[in-house]
Amino acid sequence: MNYLYPLADLSQLNIDKILSLIKDIDEKLQLANKPKIYIHWKSRYDTELLRNKIHNEEDYRQTRFETLGYLESINVIKEYRTHGLIYEEMGLIDVVVNINRFKKFKEEIQKSYDEKIATNKINDLNKIDVPDDTKWEDVKIKFIDGLTVKLTIKDKAFDKDFRELGFEDKRQHKPNLQWKLLELLAHKKGELSWEDSEATDKVKQKKHNLSKKLKEIFGINDDPFYPYSTKTGYQIKITLIPYY
Repeated sequence: MNYLYPLADLSQLNIDKILSLIKDIDEKLQLANKPKIYIHWKSRYDTELLRNKIHNEEDYRQTRFETLGYLESINVIKEYRTHGLIYEEMGLIDVVVNINRFKKFKEEIQKSYDEKIATNKINDLNKIDVPDDTKWEDVKIKFIDGLTVKLTIKDKAFDKDFRELGFEDKRQHKPNLQWKLLELLAHKKGELSWEDSEATDKVKQKKHNLSKKLKEIFGINDDPFYPYSTKTGYQIKITLIPYY
C-alpha cells in the first residue's frame, strides 16, 4: 500500500486508516503529556468503512504496520516497537512521537477526511438510482437546452440540470469539460474521431473523465464507451439526443 502522495489524492479507506491511528496516538499523548506513549493494536476510533473493509485480525495488524511505517517515513513518529502479545487484542505498540510534526499532520489529515466526506456526500446527491440490471444501452439522454437534460432509463424519465448531475465547474459555476464533451457527442450522434475538428489532443483524457463520472452517476461498472476503433473513433453506448 502506498500512501506517499498528496493527502487529497488518497482514497477514503486510506485516510480512515491514518486518521484512526492518529486519534489513538493523540489520545495517549493527551494523557501522558510526553512523546513516548503506547497504543493498543485495536483502535477505538475505527470508522464504519474500516470495520466493513477489514474483516480479519491478520489484515488488521498488517494495516496497522503499514500505517505506522507511513507515519515514521514522514517523521510524524520517530520510531515504534511492538511488544507483548501482538496477536492478542490488547497487544501493545510503543511509539515515540515527533510532537510538532504530529500536531501539524493531525490537522492536515482531519481536514482531508472532512473534505473527502463532504465530497462523497455531494457525489451521493448526484447519483441516479437505477435497477441493478441496467445497461448503458438502456439509458437515453436528451438535451433540453445547454444546461438541462431529460434522462430516460427504461420506463422512467426525469429532468436534471448539469449541477444536479455533478457536471459543474466550481470555479466558474458553469458546465464543466465533461458536460461539454457529452453535449458534443450528442451532436455527433454519439461518435467522435480524431478527424473531427473538435477533437483535441486532450480528448482521450476528457473521455476518460467523462466515463468515470457517468459510472459514478449511474452506478454501472461497465465502460460507457465501446472500445476505440479507427473507423468510428470514440463511440458512446448511451443514446444521446441534441437539443437542436
